[in-house]
Amino acid sequence: MAHKTDHQRIQIILFYRAWVRRKVGINMSLRTVKFVGSMGNSNNSHSKNTTLSLASSTPSPSSVQAASERDDHAAPPSDLPITNQNTHDEAPFFDGMPAEEGQQAIANSLEAARTKVLYQLGKNYLRGENGLPKDEKKAFELFRAAADAGDVDGMNALGVCYINGTAVEQDVTQALSYFRAAAAAGSHRAKTNLGIIFMQGILVERDAVYAEALLSEAAEAGDLMAQHNLGVFRIKGVGVQRDEARGIALVRQAAQGDDPEALAVLAACYYQGLGVEQDIEQAVQLFRRAADAGHIPSMGLMGSFYLRGVGVPRNQGAAIQILTLAAEKGNADAMTNLGVTYLRGDGVDVDVDRAVELFRSAAELGDPDAQSNLGVCLLEGLGSTRNPYEAVELFRKAADGGSKQARYLLGRSLEAGIGVQPDFHEALRHYRQAASEGHEEAKKRVPECIMQEIRKIADYNIFVS
Repeated sequence: MAHKTDHQRIQIILFYRAWVRRKVGINMSLRTVKFVGSMGNSNNSHSKNTTLSLASSTPSPSSVQAASERDDHAAPPSDLPITNQNTHDEAPFFDGMPAEEGQQAIANSLEAARTKVLYQLGKNYLRGENGLPKDEKKAFELFRAAADAGDVDGMNALGVCYINGTAVEQDVTQALSYFRAAAAAGSHRAKTNLGIIFMQGILVERDAVYAEALLSEAAEAGDLMAQHNLGVFRIKGVGVQRDEARGIALVRQAAQGDDPEALAVLAACYYQGLGVEQDIEQAVQLFRRAADAGHIPSMGLMGSFYLRGVGVPRNQGAAIQILTLAAEKGNADAMTNLGVTYLRGDGVDVDVDRAVELFRSAAELGDPDAQSNLGVCLLEGLGSTRNPYEAVELFRKAADGGSKQARYLLGRSLEAGIGVQPDFHEALRHYRQAASEGHEEAKKRVPECIMQEIRKIADYNIFVS
């Protein structure tokens, strides 16, 4: 800890000297805060699962070059120690600036630098990055210190903590207060967060007009997250008039800035032919760019593309490598697909225990396919003790989550009375619903069940007559 403190002091001193030499104000490239879940459900939500998270961004090549040019043309540092440069009251720090004003300017700049250090340290603790352990409570304290000192990024980050309930009890009123304070101080990211919250009615009453105004202002100012979120809302017609062309243009604009989520959204549009002509190869290229930029869901998709040869040559080795990386980062889709490869021995040695472990991890994250797969394993006793009762519960959860395979399996369980009391009519209901969703086996099973019921009625009539 002492070493890090010394390092911070060195950074402040170096920053101080560069600031004096350049005769300009502070120009720091900062990471900002972004909202995650822009492609989520447009319905009002009172769930704490919708989260805001800190986003990574790096200075553009042009901004780095500009900073470098300023340094190259800066006056060489004085040979005198920094502590001796303010010993003469009459000696100006800058052209025409009295020493007293120069001292105040430096003090203000150092205070601003200190608040930025607090904010950056908070992000490092929140993520467990740059040699620091993950500590949400410590991150919250640092964000609060930065916010109390007037740092807009600290205010915004503190708003994120309050709305997510990170290291503090969830408090929407406090979150909105910090977002609004940051927005009033000029934070376009805070405007974006407010816009998303009010556009989707997240823990607040929806106000689409207010939300669109905030997002439009932030988007016009160049905020990539505002551009891509407003684009998504226009594509889907969430809170605004549906306009796929304008929506795609906004998403494309954000993607040109290498925003990972915008790249993924644009890729999805090309993959589905939504607002653009369908182009699988272009979609895969965009998903790859998003994955390379750290977009974890895109990593999982690229793994599945290599697994099935979609838009790229089939490559089991690459698929397993990418899926493993995405699974380690918590992507449920990747866990599920990787589990299937271990269960089948597709490019790897068969490892049923590993498959069940992956299915269970993804199932706990709410992935319907993983829940269905884990249910099958429990039903058959694969990699675990046979447990038909838990299997049926998993089929129910997965069916409620949209898995037509799980709905079909739930029908089979109800029909046969496996892990549940037999209920023919309830089984038939699930078969019909799965069939309407396109499940081929369910389509076959519906008429078979109906004929089976007809035969029972006929047999009954014969006996009673």
